[in-house]
Amino acid sequence: MELSLNLPDALALCTALRSVSSSIRANLSKRLAAQYTSDSSSASASAASEPRSIDKSGVEIQTEAMQVALLTQGLPSDERTRAAVLEALRRHEAEPAVASFLHYWSSLGLVAGVYAVGSGGEVQTAFVDWYRGPPGQARYLPSLAAVRADLESFVLQGWAPATPPLRRRDSMTTALGSCFADEIRIWLRARGYRVNGDFRTGHRYPHAEDSSVPLLQCSAGLVNTFVLLQQFEWAFEARAFDDDLWHGAKGAVARLKTRELFEQTSLFIITLGLAEVWFQRRRPRAAATRAEAEADGAQEAGGGAAGGETECDVLWRAVPSHVYDPGRHGFRVSSVAENVANLRRIVRLIREHVPSASIVFTLSPVPLAATFRGVSCVTANSASKAILRAAVDELLREVHGGGERGGGGGGGGEGGCAGGLYYWPAFEMIKEGFTEPYLEDGRHPKPEVIQQILALFGKHYLGGEEEAGGVPDPEDT
Repeated sequence: MELSLNLPDALALCTALRSVSSSIRANLSKRLAAQYTSDSSSASASAASEPRSIDKSGVEIQTEAMQVALLTQGLPSDERTRAAVLEALRRHEAEPAVASFLHYWSSLGLVAGVYAVGSGGEVQTAFVDWYRGPPGQARYLPSLAAVRADLESFVLQGWAPATPPLRRRDSMTTALGSCFADEIRIWLRARGYRVNGDFRTGHRYPHAEDSSVPLLQCSAGLVNTFVLLQQFEWAFEARAFDDDLWHGAKGAVARLKTRELFEQTSLFIITLGLAEVWFQRRRPRAAATRAEAEADGAQEAGGGAAGGETECDVLWRAVPSHVYDPGRHGFRVSSVAENVANLRRIVRLIREHVPSASIVFTLSPVPLAATFRGVSCVTANSASKAILRAAVDELLREVHGGGERGGGGGGGGEGGCAGGLYYWPAFEMIKEGFTEPYLEDGRHPKPEVIQQILALFGKHYLGGEEEAGGVPDPEDT
């Protein structure tokens, strides 16, 4: 069958077909969205029980749209006529509007239906050229507007614990690691929660050798997994380190106080900061020059100590200038495998000594202040955060039996029971959930951003108690 269409009729038919097919797709989206929004009071229950997609192939949409358009023209809607219409339109392909429609029509043929993003607040088109997994399992990337409007649905989803791990204000929470841990500690204390102290009132690091203040301080450089592990080994197992490993901080009294604090802790919040580390070798190399050390440093950054030397330990902060020895001290980027091993050991020590404690890992949103790699700090920071995020993810998948849910909630982990292991995606929420999350320095999140993120933490990890106020500690003001 051959059909002839003049250009005006071809353009009119293109418009009609595009309009009808677009309406069909829009109606699919509305039907799916209605499953989540028809009763806002039970939206979460609906999202859990309703199908996350409606399947309707592009060919079905094309057929239905063509039938409507042909009937309005008084033409039969059988397969031969539909094919003849498309062939007639192709004869006018030199016309931009017709060419645009034919491209649209071809793409429409790849449609598989529609799917719900996140909790169903946004519906997008699914295509047939990739497998979407078992029903309800796939999670899709939402638009920026959707993420920023609903962090819980689009970032926290799958990570929130089924049962809040901390329900009592008088239970000890210990926050340690990067400076972002200090933000958490201050926020909790201001709301009446019992948290670990800080030495900032009247003291500055490096503090006295025999200080009775526990070593763990958010501002003392405990931002990589090596040093965090040292902290737990030192406190729980009295592990001894070289005198010059912890520049500016040691003391038996401090260790006992730190152990006591750890043993009283119900919830550990461990914030990881960076994957770049300074280390010292076990033995100084004879006659090493600064130039040789710098050359070796480049080699070490790519894969271990040079010249067969065995590394000793990672330093808890950068080496003070007056003690730096190019023959002994070095800098490198740690690997994902190393960080996973350190995190495993930290969890094992906590399980052994404080079996009832829960652990929340989080990644600091505060970027590097500087790098020593010889590349831009921006790209070095990206690599550093990616290494740590990958390490945490691998650990959680490992602990939760290979499942993809790392939050300990619902079906794939330890749930909300004592001793739960969780990830709190503060890093992703701040990076993806706000238009301009940082202050002018480009490093520190704005106070209002921090407050919003911590409010979500309180909602999901503190059992709804976060609304009650507390008296801010004097040291926090």
